[in-house]
Amino acid sequence: MKWDSVLQLQQLVKEALEAEKESFEAILKEAARVICCEEGKMENFEIYGRLVKVSPMCDALIIGDLHGDLDSLVEILNKSTFIQKLHQHPTSIAIFLGDYG
Repeated sequence: MKWDSVLQLQQLVKEALEAEKESFEAILKEAARVICCEEGKMENFEIYGRLVKVSPMCDALIIGDLHGDLDSLVEILNKSTFIQKLHQHPTSIAIFLGDYG
């Protein structure tokens, strides 16, 4: 992954954390666009098109398909204390499962 893409994603994450519901979807689409354009290896991630391999380094939160239910996402993040864990362990990751076959 190119360094400028990493910076773009970091900025998108910051924006997503402060976004209202209306702009959150657009931020997610932009993040997906940035990620889908990349291939290669960065730290514990290997990206091959839409396949991302992650080597475990810390905590991981796996979230099922939410069908766009932002309220459920907020509840999951609050109850799991994932955001607080992320501040303590920046290598923690969240994995979102969407529609897959």
